[in-house]
Amino acid sequence: MTSPWRLIWSDHLTAAQNMAVDEAIFERVAARLAPPTLRIYGWCPPGISLGYFQALDEGVDVYAIRRRGYGLVRRPTGGRAIIHHHEVTYSVCIRAEDLNAGDSVLKSYRELSTGIAVGLCSLGAAARMPEKPSADRVKGHELPAVCF
Repeated sequence: MTSPWRLIWSDHLTAAQNMAVDEAIFERVAARLAPPTLRIYGWCPPGISLGYFQALDEGVDVYAIRRRGYGLVRRPTGGRAIIHHHEVTYSVCIRAEDLNAGDSVLKSYRELSTGIAVGLCSLGAAARMPEKPSADRVKGHELPAVCF
């Protein structure tokens, strides 16, 4: 990665506000109007984010979410529903050519996550990357959840 990075520490925002900020950052980075950006933020009130391709009726109880006063939003990324409460969330917006991973999602994940782990270690946290899965596990689709 050769481009300088931008770090944004955001306050706790609603689910809709968080996704709107992430979308705005993405658009600026994609248009080369902003450098690669790491944003760190929280959620208030708690929220549920759905993956981009996830159907709303796939095990999501909208009425229970509303009763609890939680926000509900769709992420611009894939995956399944995630509850965001008492956590530190981050988003990374970077152009593909700024990565050394080519077009491999897993290599991109490992490159970005290694950088985050190094940053956390520099702050005194005992962060490390999980072991790289064996070829047999990859073929058998027994991969661990790597979202977090």
